[in-house]
Amino acid sequence: MNSVAPVSVVVPCFRCKDTIDRAVASVVAQTHRPAELILVDDASGDGTLDALYALQRRMGDWVHVCALQVNVGAAQARNVGWDGASQKLVAFLDADDAWHPRKLELQVAYMQDHPDVALCGHLHRVLEATAKNVPQWDLPLQVHAQDVRWRDLLLRHQFVTPSVMLRRELPLRFAAQQRYMEDFRLWLEVVSMGYHIAKLHIAL
Repeated sequence: MNSVAPVSVVVPCFRCKDTIDRAVASVVAQTHRPAELILVDDASGDGTLDALYALQRRMGDWVHVCALQVNVGAAQARNVGWDGASQKLVAFLDADDAWHPRKLELQVAYMQDHPDVALCGHLHRVLEATAKNVPQWDLPLQVHAQDVRWRDLLLRHQFVTPSVMLRRELPLRFAAQQRYMEDFRLWLEVVSMGYHIAKLHIAL
């Protein structure tokens, strides 16, 4: 591990005790570990919250657990983590997904080199649902990025939520009452307010 990245990682968790270990392992495996990991239990009602607290005890005080009393959905669970984030950059990961070990290293570098970009995402790969290990594959030597505009978003969904990193001070949030496409709606709102969005053409 080379350094600690100025990133708060937010993971909405709902009945995910069978997948959360791989997700967290992929955060721990980062070449640039985030400054904090925020696990938001969305009133799972099963053994998920116990699993999150066990991870917190094992990982140390850079891992924070937030236990919601009422199920609010992934959008609002992400908002809770975002609101509690202490770092300048916020990255989102879902409890049944995982990152390549260089994801934060490469994405943070891009965001630091492009202070005009408020939000960026990247390509992804589909993993086997039963895969237990942190995913790893060869990456290209250079990362190509493109601006994502309103028209691009209208034509197609450009990237998945677990690929997104944004600046904490962005004065927008996921639509709290929306249970589907809430991420796509946020990207549209970011662009419509004049903020810059970028897409990295690399699967992380």
